[in-house]
Amino acid sequence: MKAYQPQLERNGLTVSDEGSLEVNKVVIQKAASDGTLSDVFNALDSFKKSIQRKADDISINPMNYVNNKIVAYKNPHKPVNDPYNLSAYSGMMFNGYI
Repeated sequence: MKAYQPQLERNGLTVSDEGSLEVNKVVIQKAASDGTLSDVFNALDSFKKSIQRKADDISINPMNYVNNKIVAYKNPHKPVNDPYNLSAYSGMMFNGYI
């Protein structure tokens, strides 16, 4: 969001400390009267596309966005394959059954 902040603020959209967008109606009304309102929509569109790309990336591989460290205390004197190591990730794929 920081990358888009200057562009959004030029077009009357400020980012609050909590990360929400606030509309500066005076700047938007000025853009409407100047005929540059399309700049406001272009700024919003590029910001929206960036958020959509990130949401798509998260939905494709959610494990990149969670703390996914697995600690296993294996017996060093008796090496054994661990076929269940990946089962910790399977819960991310299924959250219910019909």
